[in-house]
Amino acid sequence: MRPAMAVVAVMTALVMTAVVAAACGGAVSGSGGRSPAVEAVPGRAATALATVGPLFPSAGATIHVCTASVVDSPGGDLLITAAHCVVGRGAGLVFVPGYDNGREPYGRWTVVAAYAAPAWTGSQDPHDDVAFLKVAPHTVHGKTVEVQQVTGANRLASAPAPGRRVTVVGYALGGRDAPIVCDATSTRDQGYPRFACGGYVAGTSGGPWLTGTAAQRQVVGVIGGLHQGGCRPNVSYSAPFGAVTAALYHQAVRQAAPATLPVPGPDGCSG
Repeated sequence: MRPAMAVVAVMTALVMTAVVAAACGGAVSGSGGRSPAVEAVPGRAATALATVGPLFPSAGATIHVCTASVVDSPGGDLLITAAHCVVGRGAGLVFVPGYDNGREPYGRWTVVAAYAAPAWTGSQDPHDDVAFLKVAPHTVHGKTVEVQQVTGANRLASAPAPGRRVTVVGYALGGRDAPIVCDATSTRDQGYPRFACGGYVAGTSGGPWLTGTAAQRQVVGVIGGLHQGGCRPNVSYSAPFGAVTAALYHQAVRQAAPATLPVPGPDGCSG
């Protein structure tokens, strides 16, 4: 478990940005302080994991502070994460898909722009705690390659209905580690999608909630939303994906003017 405001803010003079990692998990209501029977396990080999990776604050950083994943887009260059993971325009953040104990099987991808809803940039409404990140391409043998061509992608979909099974992948704050993975049942709390599974601590913010089959994964949430993901590591939340999330996605696809995201305020957790 974390302190009430366990926020990791990393500033670099080169990129003039900060990354905030909130602990993820833990409903104030409904858990009664008891850990659920389900616990996250170390990452397992699966096609879906190629699309998920940690976010590092800069090219030279050795500690990752949040989680992101590749979302299907026409340009093949978009990620999805929690808005509270990004401060400023996000330029210079580094995404490492499939990261596994220091191994970087799909390379490192540099963020060049971020997109967030006005309700987040203006008032940090937890209902809109989601951001899309555009990453720069790689050049391989003289050919331009986008991240989605290398890792595949998960299709954006609406928030899961209560009772829907979700697979949630996240990287705890740190380095040279593997992701944690949990299969859980989504419920609702105060309108926010919620799942109960232990182990989702600082750094797992932005971790995708996945449904569907290996052939066609959908991302229906990211760890964030209520209390920036939760107050304890055994119950986590997502912003409820809907029309606003879809509109934000289309803005990112059109490469509209990127957003400037604020430093997140208190998460509302006590203690």
